[in-house]
Amino acid sequence: MIRLDHIQKSFKGVTIFKDLDLTFDRVGMHVIEGESGSGKSTLLNMIMGIEKVDKGKIKISTMPMMISQNYELIEHLSIKDNILMGRDDSKLDEDLIDRFGMREYLMRRPNELSGGQKQRVGIIRALSFRPSIILCDEPTESLDVTNKMIVMDLLKELSKDAIVILVTHDHNLALEYGDHFYRLADHDIKVISLKKTSQYKTRFSSRFERKNMRRLYQRLESRRDIAFSIAHSLLLVSFIAIIALMSLWFKVPDTTDTLNHDYIYVEITNGYRLSYSDLGIRMDETAIRKTYRFQSIYNNGHYLQTNIYPNIKDDKGVVINQVAAEYLDLEVGDEVQMYYVVDGAEYPYTSEVTGIIEESDTKDIAIYYNYDEFMEYLKSVPFDDPFLYLEDGETMPEDQYEYLEMRPKYYEVYVPYDSQEDLYNAHADDIDLIINAPLFLERLEFIKDTQIYKLLYYIFETFLAIAIISLELIYLDRDLKKVKGDIAILATQGMDMMYLKALYRISKTMPIFIFSFIVIGLSYPLSISLSLSIDELLLAIGVYLCYSLFIIVVILAFSARIKMTDVSSILKERFD
Repeated sequence: MIRLDHIQKSFKGVTIFKDLDLTFDRVGMHVIEGESGSGKSTLLNMIMGIEKVDKGKIKISTMPMMISQNYELIEHLSIKDNILMGRDDSKLDEDLIDRFGMREYLMRRPNELSGGQKQRVGIIRALSFRPSIILCDEPTESLDVTNKMIVMDLLKELSKDAIVILVTHDHNLALEYGDHFYRLADHDIKVISLKKTSQYKTRFSSRFERKNMRRLYQRLESRRDIAFSIAHSLLLVSFIAIIALMSLWFKVPDTTDTLNHDYIYVEITNGYRLSYSDLGIRMDETAIRKTYRFQSIYNNGHYLQTNIYPNIKDDKGVVINQVAAEYLDLEVGDEVQMYYVVDGAEYPYTSEVTGIIEESDTKDIAIYYNYDEFMEYLKSVPFDDPFLYLEDGETMPEDQYEYLEMRPKYYEVYVPYDSQEDLYNAHADDIDLIINAPLFLERLEFIKDTQIYKLLYYIFETFLAIAIISLELIYLDRDLKKVKGDIAILATQGMDMMYLKALYRISKTMPIFIFSFIVIGLSYPLSISLSLSIDELLLAIGVYLCYSLFIIVVILAFSARIKMTDVSSILKERFD
């Protein structure tokens, strides 16, 4: 039974139905006639539920089947699959196919058929379900006389125990086959005549099982879903790969793989003693050593300013890194002549190379001398400066070691690597203390040199992210238009719109979830191989998950735009 209760409907400000009140409760052929634009197709669409009413209610006992004048075939399915709609081959109505002469066309696509042939396919599909309510919108308009009679005979046969509502312009055909006659006029339906047919008895039939709908949906959308998954994955992999490469290119060297990475060097410009309190940190004072600053070395007839530090391991002689060995052409057993500064003057100190070490975190020359050997050497060098100012109680030092003890100016200070940046920043403007942290300064130089490139990278990365998001949104929007057309056709055949939307959401979001698990699973070993910090790893995962969540929200929002009451307009756009 179909009950229309005080229905109001208008379109673009034009009233179609003002207060429609009508019941279809008897079996037979219900013929509705009316002028073009009077609302015949709109009436069927509202009964089918694919077009919303402005006011009032429509009650219907079972889901109807609709035969549309636009065929509503799915172009990328064969004729056979358009008829079966996800059911197995045993449901193929051989008799109907033969009666309409469509057997030889079963494996063809809709675009290979004429308009009349498409119309026959739509009719075969609808009638093969043996529905108890059939809505027919000009079902014979594209048919020749022979097929027109076949269709009407079939509808007449089905109308013996079903409600068949027929909208047609063919008045003679209506008179020949009709049982109940109505006319649309003045925004209402007028009953012309009713035949005393039997009362309609509701026959509930589950024409579409969920497994059939799922199988059909997968056949329809699997290619687009796979394409979306590949596109989504490639876009994100490209984005992640670029971020990873840029992270490597702009990664500030941590310089922890160097012999003296936990040491800084301090020059006193005002005063003669240094303690940890001067640096603002609390540590054992024994971690401070007085020393002289080495200025340069003499090698192969040239003076070269380079990095020369006390050896924290107290190896005998001089230990050099691989850069010094290669650049200065030095080997174990060679002698190195170094120059240190005492009260503004340079003095030579010669020692033998006893070892070569690998320092992967620096590209600079590094030479490490034995501290105790150097202190003993200073005791053998007389101090001679007649202009040295002596304070009360002080005596002229006899050697450079005594002068160092009396007037220390340079210190080697143990400061954990992670604290050096804060310490350096705290004393950057201190005129009494000059902090020299070579490895930290090496990082600062790298940061300064790459600053402009890093800014350009951030701009590029932002535009890339916008481009990726835009491409994915454009893809989803275009894909949705195609999916909406397919789902609209399925809805006109009585399929559950909510379940179809759920299939769309699952098919689009499931690859994102799967890909997210893969990315997260591979992120840690990948970050280890790329030497990324845990903070960089967590930031990358956070950005990726936020992006994935955003796309999932977009998919859910897009799917909400697929509404049963919009099916009519979707199909009109598709057909046009």
